[in-house]
Amino acid sequence: MARFRAMLIALGAVAFCSASALAADKPAPLRSTLSDGALTVDIVDLSPQFLAWYAAAKAAPDADARFKLWQQLYGFAAVPPGPEGAAMARKLVDEAWPRYGEAVAPAKVGAAGMQPQPMAILHRVAEILEVKQPVHIQLITYVGGFENNAFSYRGELPVVAIPLESQPQVRAATWRTKGPTPSTLLSPASAAAGSGRWRPPCCRRAWPCTSPARCSPA
Repeated sequence: MARFRAMLIALGAVAFCSASALAADKPAPLRSTLSDGALTVDIVDLSPQFLAWYAAAKAAPDADARFKLWQQLYGFAAVPPGPEGAAMARKLVDEAWPRYGEAVAPAKVGAAGMQPQPMAILHRVAEILEVKQPVHIQLITYVGGFENNAFSYRGELPVVAIPLESQPQVRAATWRTKGPTPSTLLSPASAAAGSGRWRPPCCRRAWPCTSPARCSPA
C-alpha cells in the first residue's frame, strides 16, 4: 500500500511538473489597431493566454496547482490589487472552472469574432457623448469568470476591458453602461479618480502591481 501511495504521489508530481513547464511558454497577447476617421481602437486580446492556461490547468492535480498556473500563464481578472484581490481571483477561478470549457470557442475566435464589433459601438458612444475630438482607446478582451464584469479606467489611454464569454446582447449593454465617458475619453488620467466609478489603475493585474506601467497586459 505504501508503494502504491508513493506511485500516486509521483504521478501527481509528474502531471504538475508537466503542466508547470508550460508556464515558460506564456504566449503574447494578440494586438491590433482599428481606425475609422477620428476613432482609433487599440485591441489587446488576452485569449491566447487564457487558452494556454486552460490547456495546462486540465493536467493540474488540484485546485491549488491550477490557480498557480493561472497566476503564471494568465493572471487577469476584474479584481483589486493585493491579498484581497488574490483571494477574489482564486474564488472566481474555482467557481468558474466547471464552465471554462464553454469559453474555449469564443477564446479561439478572440476579439476578431466579438459581437458587436468594437468600432461600431465606439462610433455610437462617440455620437451619444457628442465627442468632437479624435478618440483613441484601448480595448482589452479577456475571459473572465462568467460574471459579465467589464470595467473601464484611464491609463496611458482610456481603457475598456470586456469579457469574451459574455453574450452579445450583454456585451452591447456593457459598452453603453461601462464604456468610455467624456472624462475617460478626453481628460487627464487623474479624472478617473473623480468619476464616481471604481477604476483602480491596477485592477487588471494584481501580482505584482505598484504602478499603471507595470499593470499593462503582457
